[in-house]
Amino acid sequence: MRWPVLAATAGGIFRIYLLKAPKVLYSYILIVQEHRVNRSSKWSTWVLCAVGLGAALIAVGCGTTSSSSTNAQMRILHLSPGEPNLDLLLDSKTVSSGIAYGAPTAFVTVTGGPHELKVKQSNTTNDLYDILKEPFTAGTSYTYLIVGNAPNAVGQKLADDHAKADSGKFKIRVINASPDSGPVDVYIVTPGTDITDTTVKPTAANIASLGHSDYQILPSGAYQIWITSLGSRTNILLDGGTPSFSNLQNRTLLMYNAIPNTNGLYTSQILTDLN
Repeated sequence: MRWPVLAATAGGIFRIYLLKAPKVLYSYILIVQEHRVNRSSKWSTWVLCAVGLGAALIAVGCGTTSSSSTNAQMRILHLSPGEPNLDLLLDSKTVSSGIAYGAPTAFVTVTGGPHELKVKQSNTTNDLYDILKEPFTAGTSYTYLIVGNAPNAVGQKLADDHAKADSGKFKIRVINASPDSGPVDVYIVTPGTDITDTTVKPTAANIASLGHSDYQILPSGAYQIWITSLGSRTNILLDGGTPSFSNLQNRTLLMYNAIPNTNGLYTSQILTDLN
């Protein structure tokens, strides 16, 4: 008997294997059957193996149809001081409009692959920038930041971490979205900790303006957040409050210019990346 043509349709492959399986394939199925079920279930096991093989061929030949493996997700934050509300367009289609300063959008779905990405001022034809081929990896979640002082805004696309920390821990990334703060140190410490004690080390150190840290893994619980200028334990730029972080959460801590700055030059918010 000739080997079936693997370039046939999924239905054709399934039918040939089911009714006319060649001996080499049949022997393989018999081995699986003998290891997994009793002999009275021979026919059902044979069908199960054929279906499984057919499904594998479909996945290899045609790709998956799962949205998680063909699409990316992206949320957008306008953190460019001096710019009005903004619109973001992909391939000349508006995906988010009227984006206000400091207000993250909901996640939007983006097909994996390169796209033209344009950011412009809302209700105008004034483009901030236009990227002809911005890549998006399928199955990835992104935080897209519009940063830098007007009129020199730029985009930063950061991949979010959706891998869980070990039980009893959480992950946190810090983004310094301020264009003029200079490099900062970030202390995420138990409440009451004296950060002037030189034995207390920054959780994330030397984060440049418009820079970010890697995800840090910490025990879940309540914390106090302090952001200081680089190398200083007393020049506190921002008191980030006392948030609590639960088991297996992933979070992003944002520091950016306060507008208006009636309560200080900088402000912060915490974004949910996972759980």
